[in-house]
Amino acid sequence: MDLSDAHRQLQVPLTRLHDCHWPNADVVDIHVLFPNPDADPELPESYNFSRTDDYVQSIVNTDSQIVFRLGESIEHTHRKYHVHPPADADKWAAICLGIVRHYNDEWANGFRHNIQYWEIWNEPENRPAMWTGSDEDYFRIYAAAAKAIKTQFPDVRVGGPAVGFAGELNADRLTPSPFVRGFLDRCRNDADIHGFGMFSEHGVPHKNFESFKLFAMLLQTTSRLSVSGNLPDAVVVLAGINPDRTQCTVFVSNHSQESYNLTVNLASWPQGKRMEWQIDSLEPNAKVTPESITGDSLTLQLQPHSVMTIHRK
Repeated sequence: MDLSDAHRQLQVPLTRLHDCHWPNADVVDIHVLFPNPDADPELPESYNFSRTDDYVQSIVNTDSQIVFRLGESIEHTHRKYHVHPPADADKWAAICLGIVRHYNDEWANGFRHNIQYWEIWNEPENRPAMWTGSDEDYFRIYAAAAKAIKTQFPDVRVGGPAVGFAGELNADRLTPSPFVRGFLDRCRNDADIHGFGMFSEHGVPHKNFESFKLFAMLLQTTSRLSVSGNLPDAVVVLAGINPDRTQCTVFVSNHSQESYNLTVNLASWPQGKRMEWQIDSLEPNAKVTPESITGDSLTLQLQPHSVMTIHRK
């Protein structure tokens, strides 16, 4: 079954390559791309890229960018085959670099796909299904691979890993798990191995967390309102009011490359008391200043790739 057309219509911005052997066997994983661990990572003939080339190309053809996970797929079997720490971290890093060179620098009869996101392993805290080593074993291969890739490809993003358990969330503050805390501390102390930049000093993934928080505000206003201003392939606007009609929330997402002037007009929502405006941006440190504001309307500039909620209560 080929779902490429549906994938293209959805305009999926990023496709992450992990557990790709379900159902695509023999792609992406390090042991597939570099089948002989005793081979020389500097030699093109040490690699087997063919199946993964086809798999990656099928994603590129949908206009989606890629998050390429460098590592192995999960192993639910009693015996573990490929999720062990590499014996030689520097050699493993050289293998990862060979893969990046192949897909971004045409090495070994490769491509110029310009893949920007390279993730080092997946869920190394999920043991033993994803990792049979220690935290320190993971930190060692992460540092080696991140430095090797960033030295030759300074403009790409090297980061990760995705984790199954990030910690305990209390209100809007996350207490990181011991693994996440150790990983963040290691990244802070070594500027050469910093990750994608998704995490705050408390370990919270900024955009993911803020997106869910803003959307939760919209869900609290359960009566949907009809809106105008949606632009195909650019701007999405949703609005609602809460049951006692004391708060209105407008959720706005601009997923285009352009800026737009946005005006929210609530003159048709009668209230007998003074109401205040509140703007919350997806970027927690961003300050959004309206260009004009009255009791009934607000106008501001909607920046490219921005998400925000606007409240009147």
